[in-house]
Amino acid sequence: MIKIQADAMTIGSVSPEDAKRFSEWVWAMRGLNMFDPSVISYPRTVMLRASNEADPLLFVPLQSVLMFDSIAPKPGLSPRQEALCLRRIDQKVESLAKDSQHREVYFICRDDRVADLCARHGYEEIKDVRILRKKIVVDRNAEQGEK
Repeated sequence: MIKIQADAMTIGSVSPEDAKRFSEWVWAMRGLNMFDPSVISYPRTVMLRASNEADPLLFVPLQSVLMFDSIAPKPGLSPRQEALCLRRIDQKVESLAKDSQHREVYFICRDDRVADLCARHGYEEIKDVRILRKKIVVDRNAEQGEK
C-alpha cells in the first residue's frame, strides 16, 4: 500500500528545493491549473504538499478568501437602490478584506443583471471553470467535549 501524507506550511518556510519543484510543476500544467502567481504573495496563503515516504508528489497553494453567499433584496426594491446597496456592501467587504488580510473576494451569481453590475465594479468573470463546493460537517458535541 502506498502511503501518502499531506502537510501545510507557510510560504516563507517552503524549502528552496520544494519551491523549485513547485515552479517547474505548476509551469508544466499551466494550460489547466489557472495558477495566479500573485496568490503566492498573499499574506494568508499557505502551501500544501502531498508526499510519499521519499518525495513530494503534489503542491497546492491554498488561499483564504471572502465569499458572498447570496443576496436578499427587499421585495420591490428598485434596480437603482439594489445597485447602490450592493456598492455599499462591496465597499464594506473590501474594507473587511483589507483588515483581515484577504486579497480576493468571490461572488457566485446566476442573475446576469447582478453579475454584469459587479463586473463593472472590479469583479471579473471566470470563464470555462467548474466551481466545486465541499461542506464540512462539524459534530457540535465533539467540539464542546461532550459525548
